[in-house]
Amino acid sequence: SCKLFEEEIVPSNLPALIYAAKVAKKPFTLGKGPDVFDLRVSRDSAANERIRVSALASDSRMVNIKNYPKFTTGKQHIKEVKLYLDVHPDNDDGSISNVWIMNPTDRKKYNNVEEDIDIMLSTSEIPPGKHTFFVQAEDSNGYLGPVSSIFFDVTESSVSQPSEADPIAPPNNEEPNSQGNGSDGDSIDSTIGSNIAGDSMLLLENFATGFGAFNSGGHDTRCYKRLKGRDGVARIQDGNIDQSSIYTNKLMLNHSFSSIKVTFSFFGLSMEEDDKFCLEYILDENSEWKKRKCWRGFVDFENKVWYDNTSIKINVEDAQSVRVRFRCEGSNNRDDVL
Repeated sequence: SCKLFEEEIVPSNLPALIYAAKVAKKPFTLGKGPDVFDLRVSRDSAANERIRVSALASDSRMVNIKNYPKFTTGKQHIKEVKLYLDVHPDNDDGSISNVWIMNPTDRKKYNNVEEDIDIMLSTSEIPPGKHTFFVQAEDSNGYLGPVSSIFFDVTESSVSQPSEADPIAPPNNEEPNSQGNGSDGDSIDSTIGSNIAGDSMLLLENFATGFGAFNSGGHDTRCYKRLKGRDGVARIQDGNIDQSSIYTNKLMLNHSFSSIKVTFSFFGLSMEEDDKFCLEYILDENSEWKKRKCWRGFVDFENKVWYDNTSIKINVEDAQSVRVRFRCEGSNNRDDVL
């Protein structure tokens, strides 16, 4: 059936086909090197003056290991990851200037078989137009891995949200069920520190240009320009704790609030009864994340339905600052919350 093809056959086989295309030139050597996953380009500043390129480099993860757990792979440490602008690494003759070394996000030396990496670039270094970033990682044994790439646009005043060069579609393709709570999907500009109906607005984010005032916890998050009938959508998936979360910057309260209210819309995909997502918070940077509320699949919500204007209050009395995060506690990378 079409459903079987789209939901099982394609997701199970497409990553392997893409990987085969990536290593076709040198299949016996590129296969020994580390892979680059979840390559992204995002806006970093309100003035669109900088962009952040991020990814996960791994010498242990396989592109399609979920259904084939008996296969093993190399586990050398990541040695170096290079970022190329509009030039494939195979065409680098040593004279190319648009090449950068990406660094681990913890700003420590490479010393793990899997590293979250990123780099910040000024748009002044990149001429306006459509561009391609190519990324290739090298392990401690000197093996180069397959090249990953991503398209992005630079205009005179902004950086647009990227699209993937690798043809992997967003999760599932169904449009949202009309049983949602009535929002027409119109977007609202991101705002910090304004007032609405007499209440102080600490943060308003619509994810129209990336994560905005939120931060990505790792490779299990992503932003989309449009998904499931909505503009500006952030996705969290799987159940890898910090990697499966997005969180705000520190919001200053200055002991002026007794509580805050978090209002959001959400949409579940493939979330089963044992899967959930949680709203968490941390006060004054000196405690662990605390769960305020969790929503469980099939119990608190149905999949493929938008739930709008979900509101939860958090007690912040006597707090100087607060951070808020959304975290997915799924069982695999098909468990998504938007």
